[in-house]
Amino acid sequence: MSEKNVYEIIQSINSKENLQSDFDDIQMLLSAHFRKKYVEKLENAFKRYQKDNEKNPSNEVKLLNALKPYIPSEKRGDIDNITEMLTFISTFENIRKEAGAALPKTAASAIHEDGIYEVDEECLRQQHTELVEPPQNINAAQLMLVMGLMSGMGKGGVL
Repeated sequence: MSEKNVYEIIQSINSKENLQSDFDDIQMLLSAHFRKKYVEKLENAFKRYQKDNEKNPSNEVKLLNALKPYIPSEKRGDIDNITEMLTFISTFENIRKEAGAALPKTAASAIHEDGIYEVDEECLRQQHTELVEPPQNINAAQLMLVMGLMSGMGKGGVL
């Protein structure tokens, strides 16, 4: 009896449909995990900054909104689109500033005081090699984050 169970298990493992179903389940679980761990946090940060920018609009947005009553009604939608775009840009700028503040500072700058950039020849060789040779491995975390972002786009997510 137990031999039949082992045989059925081996047959199940060798089944292309079962393996595909298992990989689909794994992808779904990993996507959900990365979505919850990273993508949702990014979406929440974006929404928070967006609300802050809507409560405290930039001077450009204030000016455009002040001009709206003096613009023909058929063009007011254009003003709304522009202010929405400016708010969106401001939101990303704030996120970029926060992310930049969180990044570690490098010990030595590649830009000298005279504005001349230092050339890192090792880095250039590495970049050339990466352009010529295909990558040998893909960072699993990067792959899963991209999958999470792609699944978020398909479900009407912010990102």
